[in-house]
Amino acid sequence: MSRTVGGLTRILHISTFAALALGSPAEQAHADCPNGPPVNASDGLCGSVQLSWGTVQGAVGYDVVRNTINTPTGGTPIASNIPANFFNDGSVTPQETYFYFVRARVTPNPFDCSSGVGFWGPSNTGWAAGPLPTLVFNPLQDVDTSGCAPVITFGASNRGTVELYRNVPPNEDFASAVLISTWTTQQAVNNYSFIDTGAPAGPSTYWFRRVNACANIVNPPFVVQRAFAGAPDAPASFAATNWSVCDAIVLSWPAAPGAQFYNFEVFLTPQQVIPTDSFQIVAQPVPPGGEYTHIYEDPTNGGNNGPMRIFRMRVENLCGLSPMVEAQGFAGGNPVLGAPACTVVTLGSPATLQCPVGIASAYQWLHDGVPLIDDGRISGSNSPTLQISSAVAGDVGEYVLRVTGACGVVNSPAAVLAVRTDHVCAADFDGNGTRDVSDIFAFLSAWFAGCP
Repeated sequence: MSRTVGGLTRILHISTFAALALGSPAEQAHADCPNGPPVNASDGLCGSVQLSWGTVQGAVGYDVVRNTINTPTGGTPIASNIPANFFNDGSVTPQETYFYFVRARVTPNPFDCSSGVGFWGPSNTGWAAGPLPTLVFNPLQDVDTSGCAPVITFGASNRGTVELYRNVPPNEDFASAVLISTWTTQQAVNNYSFIDTGAPAGPSTYWFRRVNACANIVNPPFVVQRAFAGAPDAPASFAATNWSVCDAIVLSWPAAPGAQFYNFEVFLTPQQVIPTDSFQIVAQPVPPGGEYTHIYEDPTNGGNNGPMRIFRMRVENLCGLSPMVEAQGFAGGNPVLGAPACTVVTLGSPATLQCPVGIASAYQWLHDGVPLIDDGRISGSNSPTLQISSAVAGDVGEYVLRVTGACGVVNSPAAVLAVRTDHVCAADFDGNGTRDVSDIFAFLSAWFAGCP
């Protein structure tokens, strides 16, 4: 009987081919086999890959093949002619990525898919998680502890989720740690990193937790130091001394917490910067309450009181710059700013000699080269202003103010004090009541001193 049926089948095929050759209506009766459905494959399930696909019209079963490359050819058959449109592949190697393909089987028909087997559908990839190893990642810290924020770098031995936790103050209490970042790794990697800008200054304890569908494991904690919690504050004060150092200005300020560098710009005016005078000072440990000092040498001073300098300072660390603070100062130089004026008084009258000066440490008036001493009649011998309460003939002569300043000892130009009597004798220039040769010398002293 089977041979007879087979013979009829062969006769039918021959008739079909003959009809096609003749261009009969049987040519339109032929149809292709069905295309396979797209397949959905799961990622990360524990120990298996779950497959599902849509129903193909007329299908009586489905075949499933798995391969490590994107082709069904040469793949491993894992299901054959199953009636359901889902399948659980439990024969996978954890962490391995597979390509899956599905095709439909239909009832063979000589006019419509005589083989009864459809085409393979488009592929989809899937992988399964497995048991996690005891040490699941290798933190590649210890990170840059001098940076603005800790840079946590790690490697993961397989795919899944990595969570980073932090606890402060540093301890090993994972239960109270805070989750600060999560990664989903798609392959084994060794270059994941995270900048923890939320860490406080000082040490923090960190944990990595590895999570997949099979398990979760917390690796041992490690501590990372954050040097700075942010940009530094400006110093509480900033000063520039005036005329206290020869040809220089002394800058002083208290230490700024969190400082790495102190950056300075120097200006002649608020708008005119001196680019070549900018400088930087590296922060050094100082005692509590201690100050920094820096001597700024003024190359333009040349021994005279230099022009004003404006100093602007910003404190810097790896997190940024502080607000700007400003101080102004003058370089120390010649403290004598002018000459005392020649003075003519009458006998018994008060006399005052004054010399314009800058900041100095000591003053001494000289009369004809002899230092004066305060007494009941003379005062101010150690100040810029000399006062004589009642002039006498012996007060006539040259007066010089000797000033000790930042650059040493400097004498002012001389001033002549003349004391006249009642002017009965105009030739009695020194006012001693006698016309003699001393009057000539007193006149010449006043002449060469430029007195009026």
